[in-house]
Amino acid sequence: MKRILLFTAVIALLCVACKKNASPEEVVKSYYECYFNNDFENIQKYVTPEKKEYYQTIQKILSQNNGEGLEKIKVEVDNIQLEYNEDKTIAVCTCDLVRNENNESIVEQGSLTLKKVDNQWLVDTGKDENWSTESDLDENVTSGQIDGDFPIEEEESEEN
Repeated sequence: MKRILLFTAVIALLCVACKKNASPEEVVKSYYECYFNNDFENIQKYVTPEKKEYYQTIQKILSQNNGEGLEKIKVEVDNIQLEYNEDKTIAVCTCDLVRNENNESIVEQGSLTLKKVDNQWLVDTGKDENWSTESDLDENVTSGQIDGDFPIEEEESEEN
């Protein structure tokens, strides 16, 4: 009986140890899903330890304001392109962020830096350590703008 329990425990441990880490593409999609749904609690699973305080502060402000401030936006992440450094520990990602507005697709360019930490890809984008005070950040969040490295830039449309 002890051997069966030991064998089961070893198999369970091996299954957990062999669990596949998320690919950079999966991390990018999960990050943007959390970001555009104002889920700054879960976004912390996808950011580097150095960036967590920034997102924790945004989460705190949104909680204090009963979730008011930022509009939730349904965005589809497409055309993910990654460029790696030589030792593949840092990746720069560009992608298309597609949303519908008034039955029209609007494409914006997304850009993130990812960093491999403890063999896991994490987003290393967000306001640096010198970011605004909490009161400045509170004002920006409640007005619908996050101060910092907003990860999208709207593409200029070409008119013929």
